[in-house]
Amino acid sequence: MQSGRDTEMRVIFKNSSNYSNGFQIILIMTKYIFSIFLPFLAAACSPYPADVERALKLAGDNRAELEKVLEHYRKRPEDKLKLKAAYFLIANMPYHYTVNDARLDSFKT
Repeated sequence: MQSGRDTEMRVIFKNSSNYSNGFQIILIMTKYIFSIFLPFLAAACSPYPADVERALKLAGDNRAELEKVLEHYRKRPEDKLKLKAAYFLIANMPYHYTVNDARLDSFKT
């Protein structure tokens, strides 16, 4: 019993008789290599810069709200500068935070 791959190879060899066997094998290998690696390549792409993506990962539950802001400015080409400003602010968010604690209130003047 022949597998689907064997049948496909025979069809390719039969339809491309102008090519040498070595070239036909390269064509088949290229097809399978692209079909395997293309999904990984697509998954690695992010619509945001790396530092913004890092900040979004750290945002936790707030990520959806931050992405709404980014998508709002991405849809409007006239707001390109505002999108860059949003990227800057979100990328620098992990380094700025506040601490609320009752013990700190005792230091207030």
